Amino acid sequence: MSKYDYDLICIGSGSAGGSAAFVAKKAGHRVAIVEEFKDKLGGHCPNYACVPTKALLKAAQVYKMAKESGQFGIHADNPRFDFKEVAKYREDVVAQLTGSRIEKNLRNAGIDLLWGRASFVSDHELEIEGKKYSAENIVIATGSKEFIPPIDGLNDAEFWASDDAVKLDALPESVIIIGGGPIGTEFSQIFSGFDVAVTLLQRNDQILQREDREVAEYVRKDLEGRGVKIVTSCEIESVHKLGSGKVVNIKAGGKSESFEAREVLVATGRRANFEN
Repeated sequence: MSKYDYDLICIGSGSAGGSAAFVAKKAGHRVAIVEEFKDKLGGHCPNYACVPTKALLKAAQVYKMAKESGQFGIHADNPRFDFKEVAKYREDVVAQLTGSRIEKNLRNAGIDLLWGRASFVSDHELEIEGKKYSAENIVIATGSKEFIPPIDGLNDAEFWASDDAVKLDALPESVIIIGGGPIGTEFSQIFSGFDVAVTLLQRNDQILQREDREVAEYVRKDLEGRGVKIVTSCEIESVHKLGSGKVVNIKAGGKSESFEAREVLVATGRRANFEN
């Protein structure tokens, strides 16, 4: 018998922690997963990223098809959407893939679920909600969090990160998105798909800077065809409130320029979440 409570404890219930736990359990080990937040069981992807954004994109695609159905000889007069109902559809999709479904899968596999924040007591011992648990091996799989750059006035102006934007139950009439990577371009497509005026600001000379230029240009043309205004090779100098909206001041090509919108979404990437 092992001198530890478990052979493996995974801190974090997302893709990494879940994969490690199920593989270890299949190999016959005693396994537990630690999760601090009930709304994050299963990790970031099914709760705040991949799954809810794809649900929103699907709804936007259906709306677009309804508006353009006349070209197929199908006439859907005055197509419209109710975003509160769209938001409910999004949450229903998320609920099908998270929460009780994941708890059931863990229980059926024989993996213990420990609720709370884990802190190390020793190399092989964790404290969770005042109780100590030991394991021969411990995997830290705490995922990532938004990276928010130090932009002058940003915090005072108030802004959205992707986790905020994906949970909206109402839409702004306009939004400025800072960051043209996968997150920024995806939200550009979502917002513009629901008739929101979108301005996308990108520091590099192309959006999706990690992709082949040909691919990035294809996406850029598609977004511009949806009405998205894209500005590349720009530096964000400051952000400030103006009435009920926000103003983002940039410098591009040696010239200063300002853009105004109701809201600002910062989508400048993610960083490892190890602080706690």
